Amino acid sequence: MKRIIYLILLLIPFSFTQAQTDSTQIIYDYIESLLEESTIDVEDSQLFDRFEALIQNPININRASIDQLLSIPFMDLETAELILNNRNNYGQFFTKDELNKIDSIDQVVVNKIKPFITMRSKVILVEGEPDEPNLLNTLLFRMRARATTDLQERRGFKENKYLGSRLKNYNRLKIISPGFAQLSVLTDKDPGEKSYGDFVSASASFRNIGFVEAAVLGDFQVEFGQGLALWSPFAFSKGSEAVRTVTRRTKGLKPYTSSYEAEFMRGAAAKFAINNFELTGFYSTRKVDATFDEIENEISTILVSGFHRTDTETAKKNNINEDIYGGILDYYFSTKTKIGVLHYKIKYDYPLVSKSPYDFSGKEFSFSSFTYSTNFKNILFSGEAAYNGISVASINNLQIKFTSKLQFVTSIRNYPRNYFNLRANGFGEKQGTQNEIGIYMGLRWRNDIGLINIYFDQFKFPTSTFSTPLPSSGNEFLIDYFTRPFSKTEFRLRYKRELKEVSAKLNDEDIIADRLKQQFRVEIIASPSKLLRLKTRAEVSFYEIDLISENETGFLIYQDIRFRPLKYLQFYTRFTFFDTKSYDTRIYAFENDLTGILTNNALFGKGVRWYFLVKVNPLNSLTISVKYAETYKPNENVLSSGLNEIEGNLDNRFSLQLDLSF
Repeated sequence: MKRIIYLILLLIPFSFTQAQTDSTQIIYDYIESLLEESTIDVEDSQLFDRFEALIQNPININRASIDQLLSIPFMDLETAELILNNRNNYGQFFTKDELNKIDSIDQVVVNKIKPFITMRSKVILVEGEPDEPNLLNTLLFRMRARATTDLQERRGFKENKYLGSRLKNYNRLKIISPGFAQLSVLTDKDPGEKSYGDFVSASASFRNIGFVEAAVLGDFQVEFGQGLALWSPFAFSKGSEAVRTVTRRTKGLKPYTSSYEAEFMRGAAAKFAINNFELTGFYSTRKVDATFDEIENEISTILVSGFHRTDTETAKKNNINEDIYGGILDYYFSTKTKIGVLHYKIKYDYPLVSKSPYDFSGKEFSFSSFTYSTNFKNILFSGEAAYNGISVASINNLQIKFTSKLQFVTSIRNYPRNYFNLRANGFGEKQGTQNEIGIYMGLRWRNDIGLINIYFDQFKFPTSTFSTPLPSSGNEFLIDYFTRPFSKTEFRLRYKRELKEVSAKLNDEDIIADRLKQQFRVEIIASPSKLLRLKTRAEVSFYEIDLISENETGFLIYQDIRFRPLKYLQFYTRFTFFDTKSYDTRIYAFENDLTGILTNNALFGKGVRWYFLVKVNPLNSLTISVKYAETYKPNENVLSSGLNEIEGNLDNRFSLQLDLSF
């Protein structure tokens, strides 16, 4: 109780970000639909930030290209084409409700995209504001403060290996002039770190200043093409949205507002728009964490964890310098066709040592890339080819709208073993955009009985991987069926099958064997009233390697409740029961959390996880969020491992967040 009171007192002076609205739940529902098959578990993820920023700075559908329209959450190729054709034939839109009058448009999609679009040349937040808002009159302050602590003591604290307290603390301030500028300052401290300013990030960004479409001073990110040469650390991959997640929608130049401490840039960048050309230039110089050999003056590893809890971790903090500079040139032939080229360099002050003949080696690296996107009637082509000075990685996508209800996508990727790039994040089976060849096919079919998503992905790793010493291959199949049997009830059925070659032991010899993983899921969502939403899920997991007679099963079942008895008060709770033989049959469960946090726990072993989340708006400008989460494994004596080990079978956590806007 003393610890909880301390958290509240700590946060009161720093009450931080905007009041929660229904748009927050819209974002979470969308992200969950894209991340259900992923393993992401990110504190204050940039994924959430980008959609939150899109609500604050919606896309003008009177000016947007097909590529920009498709970057809107929930937007599909059919809806984007209908909007573009209607605009070309009848002129500009004046209200969002005009979208409902377009023939053949999906009303469900229209209602979902409304928070992310605008019709005005200047972004406004309140209906009835003048087209040219006064800069000072529209200035907004959004502040967020968050504190989280484990209630069980981990080994690193007991043995005094961790230098700081258990508290995780996060503070962020944004000052926004809608459509013009944004100033952001962020501080973050991880559990065990000594300084409350262990990570500090700041940026000032500007928009629509003459032919300068965007400019950023401070921390920023740049995305290009399909992610083969330059992308943010977070990206969607395979999931229940079989068509939508394959083709990347670049966000270009954006200020960085996340607490993830790696793979962003720090310096200055600007994007210029002249006629059909867009030119983006960027320069970054910053210190990064690394394992450094002082005797040989060589870099062994670039670190991305961001942890500085022990003397060893602190010694690796900001100990080398990284310079990045380059440019992007995009040309729009029309609203439906564009091409782009990229070239940039990364330079370190000491050489990076390669771990194999195919990996990084040297002090300076250059990357070039070409991307294209074109829409012809019902067909969308897109792709990218990237060159690292040694080899070329490529991906090409073809998306076809056969009818208003049937869409198909296929994608071919080729990432050579000697294609290395620390900033790449391309679509594929594994991370790294390296040593992978694959063919993906996905189908999205809306029919009279519901919505069906199907994908099949066949992949090959031409040389050894981290877990397999020899070349290997595999394939993955998923079918997801969604329907609304009644007006307030949703039903989902899913089957996923993955067959992959892995290394195994047979008679004390290393062999390559086929590993089969299968998962079945049933989910029912019922909304008996506007105040109450119930979600029930049951999932079974199977794992087998026949060659060595290894077979495992696991299951998970949960009941999720969302209750909003008052306009300013929301309750979320979930009780999850799981029982799996080992980590191999783990089951992921995405859960509601404090605004900005994405939690997708891997549940394995035998136990119970439950959480209780409350969000209250005592004022229109203030939201207070409190979460208590607990995982209990009755058959375990210790949880986790290493310095994070907990004695006993209980892992529980308390979190508090204050969001303020004015």
